[in-house]
Amino acid sequence: MAFLNSDIEVFYPKTKRSNKDISQKFPEWEPKKILQKVGISNRYVCDPEEDALTLAIMAFEKFEKKLSLQWNKSDLLIYVSNSSRKVAPGDGHLFINSTSLKSSKLGCLDVNLGCSGYTYALGIAKSLVESGSHEKVLIVTTDCYSKYIPAYDKNNQTIFGDAASISVVSSEILGTGGWKLNQFKTGSYPSGYSDLNIAFNSPSDSLPILKMVGSSIFKFTATEVVHFIKDQNLPLEEMISIFHQANSFMLDYMRQKLNIPENKFLISMKDFGNTVSTSIPLAIFKNTEMLLSNDLFLCGFGIGASYSSIQLLKQIS
Repeated sequence: MAFLNSDIEVFYPKTKRSNKDISQKFPEWEPKKILQKVGISNRYVCDPEEDALTLAIMAFEKFEKKLSLQWNKSDLLIYVSNSSRKVAPGDGHLFINSTSLKSSKLGCLDVNLGCSGYTYALGIAKSLVESGSHEKVLIVTTDCYSKYIPAYDKNNQTIFGDAASISVVSSEILGTGGWKLNQFKTGSYPSGYSDLNIAFNSPSDSLPILKMVGSSIFKFTATEVVHFIKDQNLPLEEMISIFHQANSFMLDYMRQKLNIPENKFLISMKDFGNTVSTSIPLAIFKNTEMLLSNDLFLCGFGIGASYSSIQLLKQIS
């Protein structure tokens, strides 16, 4: 068996971008209009001296104060990020070298996925722990899409926030509680490859640019992802569903298509925005006490276009 420990930690930048801040730059967008459109009031964005790696390091330092664990070569790091400092390698090994993990010799797997990355990481960790090849898997999610959004892009500025999270999957519950991992499923929609990406528009660009075709992404989630979930024939009315926190309009549309009761569907993004790979663990972190007494269904979807899901079964003390 493999368990996700409930002792999750998150870290986000110190600079808050409110709807009022955005409205001052784009007067045609009133703060109330932004909230009504995407369900977000605030989001946190990196300063020039911050990036995805620094967020991840700070999240891990907070985590160690909460749950002190011994790490060794029988363990593994899964580092999920679209925002590493170099094209290759990813920041996973640099993260290890920048923390107390430096002498641990634990393995490292960089996962270049965004909004589906956390559920993919949980599924990979589940398989490795259940196989007996690894005792513990440390999962880091971290992204800073604000670095890739131009000053003129008001749409994406309203949606995305930066954040990092730390989770642990293990063969037994190590902290205050957790859930048993169950039924990991995956899928892809390769036709959506160009609908959401981070790329250089020209050789003169100093940073790549985030491009998102909102209408195509909505169609992808409303059809491909909804069908992916429906095909699993799950009793969604008996568990709490936590989807990637994309925006409230999209989430509520999916909820209605799937006939999920409102009290069984968690939207928890108003004060943080869409934090990409961190959106699901952040939602769990903010609602842990309530969630521990429930079975959960997690579904991530995004860049690729990719999607994955996993069930979390409550554990009775």
